[in-house]
Amino acid sequence: AGTGISVTNGSGAITIASTGGGGFTNMTVFTSPGTFTTPASTTKIKVTLVGAGGSGGCAGNPGPTDTSAGGAGGGYAQGIYPVAASSPFAVTVGSGGSPVVSIAGPGQGTAGNAGGTTSFAALISATGGGGGSVTNNAPTNGANGGAGSSGNINIPGQPSFRNGGAGNSILGFATGQTGEGGSGVGYGSGGNSISANQSTPTGAGAGGVVIVEF
Repeated sequence: AGTGISVTNGSGAITIASTGGGGFTNMTVFTSPGTFTTPASTTKIKVTLVGAGGSGGCAGNPGPTDTSAGGAGGGYAQGIYPVAASSPFAVTVGSGGSPVVSIAGPGQGTAGNAGGTTSFAALISATGGGGGSVTNNAPTNGANGGAGSSGNINIPGQPSFRNGGAGNSILGFATGQTGEGGSGVGYGSGGNSISANQSTPTGAGAGGVVIVEF
């Protein structure tokens, strides 16, 4: 009572209104690991995060029968949590899957690397997308997208496509032509594959992100 409220005595009516701001008014963005410490007056936070994307696979050479897929997108999660003031929270940001090259010769393809998991202490997390798979003498299945967990909203990353391109995330998208590389952009998107090439690296997955509003 008496705090954050205005009372206006008008003609035939009294107006009572809140004078305090609503919602979250500040934001901190992490693109690498760190620690978030809640300000002294903070009692609630909103956390949005994305796992990292996987890198594309690289088919062997030569190759109409050796195929590769792009990397998959990282998972997404968002939640609102009560917190104690002046409390530290460990922030982990997943690294994007690193590019690969194939070994010379038929049937010597190299699978892509998975993206890393992103988390905010033990409150909320999202796994990274899988690395692009390689299949010799058979069609290639796409990699699985990452998964968000413990959020009020949890959305999986997009899988990569069978014999095709990379998967997107909620906050990032794949670039380049299928089979010609191209790294993910934004946050959590997968890198594209390379078809039958030993010297050109595949597309890298985009790293994850943690966004804290308070």
